[in-house]
Amino acid sequence: MSERREAVRWRAEVAFVCGLVLMLISVSASVQGFGDDKQAEEEQRARKLWEAAVVAKGGREKLRGVRSLYVVTEDRSGSRDYNLYVFPDRSLQYSYWAAFERTDIDIYNGRLNVTWWQEGSDPAQRLKDNETAVEHMKRDQMLFLLVTKWLEPKPLRARKEWIGLKRVDVVEMDVDGWRVDYYLDSKTRLPVRVMFGLSYLERAKGKMNRVVDMSDYAAVDGIMMPHKLIYTFSDGPERSEQRAKYEINVEYDEQVFERPPTPKMTPDSWRRADRQ
Repeated sequence: MSERREAVRWRAEVAFVCGLVLMLISVSASVQGFGDDKQAEEEQRARKLWEAAVVAKGGREKLRGVRSLYVVTEDRSGSRDYNLYVFPDRSLQYSYWAAFERTDIDIYNGRLNVTWWQEGSDPAQRLKDNETAVEHMKRDQMLFLLVTKWLEPKPLRARKEWIGLKRVDVVEMDVDGWRVDYYLDSKTRLPVRVMFGLSYLERAKGKMNRVVDMSDYAAVDGIMMPHKLIYTFSDGPERSEQRAKYEINVEYDEQVFERPPTPKMTPDSWRRADRQ
């Protein structure tokens, strides 16, 4: 009888333990399912906000039709940047530094795998890599166009935040490996602030230290472009307020990307002679 009672008790204990294990598995699955549902809900909300921003900019078809972009910016000191981007792999950046009355020029040609840099009256030199030029091209696509034929950011999450007294939606994006936060106006759905890590090292650490505030939007060839830009850092005092002008799908001289820059170049040297 004692052996039978022992067997019955053992079976009861086994049944209890099995039931407990099954209950824990069920609870864990429920929690996991809730987490998956929450994540899917966040992604869906982020995707909806992002699509609204793309529509507000001018629509995906219009944005994907941009083949080249010319951006001219000037800060309060009189320093100016003239940046021509021919997507996806060529750029010309002409900078004038008012405080030093100096110019420098960068020409990047990904097809030739080369970047040339020329400063003042010095001869041009070939840089050891194209990393900076490639990053600048990616940065200005994500800032000024959001979406292009060569760049399609992925929505991750969405949240609410304040900029001063203004409540905004923030969409966290994966921009070809970069974490970028877009702060969207609650009415226009246009970006009023963009935050990202400025350098590779800062992005690797998860830092979001570069802040670009954008305002004074106006249409350029059917695309809403910000004409006032304020560049700051979340971890430093530097501030640069700039006015911007744009040209979209410009005609350009192909040869400007085939040779090193010279001190005689001007900001408009890229324009085709028959278009000047």
